[in-house]
Amino acid sequence: MTFGAPFLAALVVCMFSCLGPFSMVDAFGDASVFLNIGEGMHNGKVPYRDLFDHKGPLLYFIHYIGLFFGGRLGVWFMELALMFVTFFFSYRTALLVAGRQPALWGIAAMAATTIGFYQWGDFPEEYGMAFISIAFFLFAGHLLKNEPLTRWKSLAIGACFGAVLLLKPTLFPVWIVFGATIVTLGFIRGKYRDLVFYVVFFFLGTAAVITPFLLYLLLEGAFPDFWEQYVVFNQTYARQGGAIPMKTYLKNFSLFLNRNYIWVMLLAGVGMLVLRFNTRQRPFYIAYVLTGAISLCSISFSPFSFPRYGLVTVPLLVLAWTLLASAALDALGGGPFARRVIPLIAFVGIFNLQIGQFLRWRLIFYPYGANQNYEMHIPLDVVREACAVIRTHAPARSDKITVFGRAASLYYYSGRESVSKYFYQFPIGMNDVNIAKKYEEDVIKGKPKLIVVDKIYESDEILFRKFQLRRDPALGVQQRFLFGRMLPLTDTYFVENGVRQPIPDPENLRKQYRLVWEKPGYVQIYKRNN
Repeated sequence: MTFGAPFLAALVVCMFSCLGPFSMVDAFGDASVFLNIGEGMHNGKVPYRDLFDHKGPLLYFIHYIGLFFGGRLGVWFMELALMFVTFFFSYRTALLVAGRQPALWGIAAMAATTIGFYQWGDFPEEYGMAFISIAFFLFAGHLLKNEPLTRWKSLAIGACFGAVLLLKPTLFPVWIVFGATIVTLGFIRGKYRDLVFYVVFFFLGTAAVITPFLLYLLLEGAFPDFWEQYVVFNQTYARQGGAIPMKTYLKNFSLFLNRNYIWVMLLAGVGMLVLRFNTRQRPFYIAYVLTGAISLCSISFSPFSFPRYGLVTVPLLVLAWTLLASAALDALGGGPFARRVIPLIAFVGIFNLQIGQFLRWRLIFYPYGANQNYEMHIPLDVVREACAVIRTHAPARSDKITVFGRAASLYYYSGRESVSKYFYQFPIGMNDVNIAKKYEEDVIKGKPKLIVVDKIYESDEILFRKFQLRRDPALGVQQRFLFGRMLPLTDTYFVENGVRQPIPDPENLRKQYRLVWEKPGYVQIYKRNN
């Protein structure tokens, strides 16, 4: 049961992945970007240097390994493996505070909660859960059960910290709060020697994970690009060109507090702190509450409020669900109805609430979902049809194409490479006009055989124009709208203050390409004239 229940929970969650065996949509949005970079690495390309993105390098190696062993399905198995690690260590953490049955209900509720945050899978937050769960288990064992924090455990905690830094640095709260708690307790109790070993081996573990990736980037000449994209660009991206308005922060704070059940974690943590205030467990529950509060604040400081940001709290929520399950089972008595049927009804209730939350974002099994404004998927049958057209009109694997939008999986499925390192344009062009200009320069200079227009992002393209006008009204018209909406091929004008303005076309690209195929609402394919 130690392995069976965590594996079953992981399998249920991963069935909702866009990469899964039952998915009817392509690996779209972020997932398509990661898939394309992993495939590019198999073709000799280097992340950041040859292919632009602003996530951590570990993410691309996960896709590289998955693609090596089984293509798209291989990446899904990597998802499943890391999700199993998450539930396995979460289950072991639950056993530190309750018996086997409450722990099982704890990870069952955790699985139901995860589905609501999951969106469509294949995100850095999802993979980061595995390393958060390992570190949280080791911290909990030390602070709750007084288990010695050996050098190997310190090394593992540091290694997990290094891993999340190479995925997404905003996944840090567990290490910062619990690490500070252990250091503070070490000083108070005078265990200076143990403290020195803990700190040294923690940083050795972090360095052991980070160093190989940094050496790889240095040897491949990609470190300056890595720094520019992962550090500098991410700062601009997080602020969307400016400070986050207090109204947006408070809105996100309220959304995550309720939608992501962080209030359950805070309530359970405070309750246990009161009950255990005069015991050795007090520091753990103080750190637990602080971690939940800091996690809530960190994911709220964003212009976006995607449910997947809440995945950072899932490995910690298992403790709250387990404590609540234990209290409920004790209150209900020992009868089979009370101990089995009633908790099952409660679990189904949580599951249904989370399914409803999930469906509002993406219905994987029915690709024509209700969400029409930002994260639409392309059905797999349309992807296959489009890729067949791409291969027909660009028959050689050396033929370069460009996909305008964010349907980067079309590169992977068609086997054709991008003419530009900026192989997707949204939302990066919304944050950096220079990227938009560099991309168009690559298109003009490289003369791709095909230009594939991702029509799903029409609404985004309109938002892009409004955003640029609002962010920097001093920019000239040509700079603001040169990127536009594949301006040489679709629109010939934009609207500013209710007035039509012509879109500049200095290279006369409209005359160089002709429409050869279209799937209304999804994809347009233009071919360069001979």
